[in-house]
Amino acid sequence: MDYTKLIDEFLEMHFFNARIFLDIFTKISGKGEERVLLYLWRGKDGVLSGELAKELGLTTGRTANILKALERKKYISRNSRLKDRRKVSVFLTEKGKCYIERVYQKICSDHLEIFEYLGEKDSEELVRICKRLIAFQRKGKKASDVCPRATSGMAEMY
Repeated sequence: MDYTKLIDEFLEMHFFNARIFLDIFTKISGKGEERVLLYLWRGKDGVLSGELAKELGLTTGRTANILKALERKKYISRNSRLKDRRKVSVFLTEKGKCYIERVYQKICSDHLEIFEYLGEKDSEELVRICKRLIAFQRKGKKASDVCPRATSGMAEMY
């Protein structure tokens, strides 16, 4: 199949609606501090700050700033490892757990609003496609491996 027309359509939609896409993804995935808290709350409590930065796609500097803010709010605690004091583990506090549980309920509500708008079939398709995209990225493939830069239409900007 020649994907050129679909790529052009998708890129045009994306480029001319970038702010809308950003708003949707921010609404359903949370902002910096919330993403860190969600990551810790969903089973990664005690992770090293460097691992946290890598997993969330943040710079180490941005991660350090987020952790400082969360520590000031008493949502997290940080402990140096005994064997290597440079390595710092991050833990949720009870206050942090209570806060992120409320945030999670709001994020679920936002998802429900989107899923109700899409309907059952499209919501299931959205989840299915997102799972495939995650699997694609985890395999280490890049878009350029699959779709070399096209030479026509909006794809030229890609």
